[in-house]
Amino acid sequence: MCIRDRVSTQSTWVSKLIVESITADEILNLLKNVLLRKQFQFGVKSVDARNRSAFIINYSIDGKVVSEQFTQTIHKEKEGHWIIFEHQKGELLRYFEVKPLVGGSVMLSMITTLSSHQYRHRNPANHPYLLASIANFLNGNYLGDRRVVVRSKRVLKSAATWDNLIQSQSVSMIEEKKEDELPVSNPREDSKAAKYLQMGEEMIQQLISTAKLIPDNRWVFETEKRGMTCHTNIDESGLSMTRGEGVVDIPVLTLKNYLTEAKHSLEFDKLVENVEILEKIMCSEARIEIIWQKVKGALLISPRDFVFLAFSKTLSDQTTYIVGKSIDYNRPPQGKTVRAHLHIAGWILRPVPSKPNSTHFVYLVKTDVKGSIPKGLVAAAMKKQAFIMTNIEAATVSYTHLRAHETPEHLVCRLLLEKK
Repeated sequence: MCIRDRVSTQSTWVSKLIVESITADEILNLLKNVLLRKQFQFGVKSVDARNRSAFIINYSIDGKVVSEQFTQTIHKEKEGHWIIFEHQKGELLRYFEVKPLVGGSVMLSMITTLSSHQYRHRNPANHPYLLASIANFLNGNYLGDRRVVVRSKRVLKSAATWDNLIQSQSVSMIEEKKEDELPVSNPREDSKAAKYLQMGEEMIQQLISTAKLIPDNRWVFETEKRGMTCHTNIDESGLSMTRGEGVVDIPVLTLKNYLTEAKHSLEFDKLVENVEILEKIMCSEARIEIIWQKVKGALLISPRDFVFLAFSKTLSDQTTYIVGKSIDYNRPPQGKTVRAHLHIAGWILRPVPSKPNSTHFVYLVKTDVKGSIPKGLVAAAMKKQAFIMTNIEAATVSYTHLRAHETPEHLVCRLLLEKK
């Protein structure tokens, strides 16, 4: 479909989402139901549907009410592939493309236009915030027994001129730099990805069985702090394993979203010096990544690094498993860094029935730092890891506070920075 003569030469933004466990038709129904935008879109005070294709949205911006009247036109390109135009007085406000991808995921793209008047009034409907709001609305929610996952977000300012878009005739054909430039595998088509999926499921079972406080696991109670307990276990080779447990006043999904972002370890773990996602494995059943992490050295102790498979999965009752384990990967240590081995590390997160905004957690970690570091020194450091949740709690409070008070401009800046 050609969109010539339907658009004006204004500043443009391109936003994209890759969504799993949802169909293109289901995303289309969300976009068609403009009344739903009051539930998830920033600043919306009310929505008036004059008819099936004409709408008025009233926004509250800086204490003032700004109204936007537009019409919506929907075109079916081919099976599951939809184009949606939203116009105001003959000018294009928003352009959506809903396109199914190989492997079962769906790409949702949006172009917004910004005239100087619209930008001055900071109309949130004409910022990438709308698509980010849709992403937050979808991610982690359930459609029946399916858990929707937003796998990636991209936001680009002035990514293409309208002339380019007219020539390409499709948002999906715009040449752009991907968010991470990471290799992505599909377990349905890639034997390596299928292997990682199986490994992740086995890691969860290992986490569950090892974390149990039963005699066979030989856990020894060490101490308690702020309602959190620490247990340790020393194996035959002298390696120490640590277990932390407690309840924290953070909702399960908020905690899960924070912990599964690898970069956040830099905020709550003072030992971590650097972290990088080496590979993402596309999967609707779980989040699977290969991560490199560097730990700081001290005095005569060289820095350590790990390369591990990170696997997380949330069940329908919100029980969440987040687990990591070292794997062989083509990323040799640099300089004087020593490659350590992560036997297992992970979280079991469960909602507390009597406290809806709280989470019961169990944390487990066992590492072999290699080298000649005294085992007693390592064991002492490992005990402190049992209470890492105190650092996470403080960091998460700041994280949720910032997200709750984030303006559209702040969100755009954050997404652009995170893309780099």
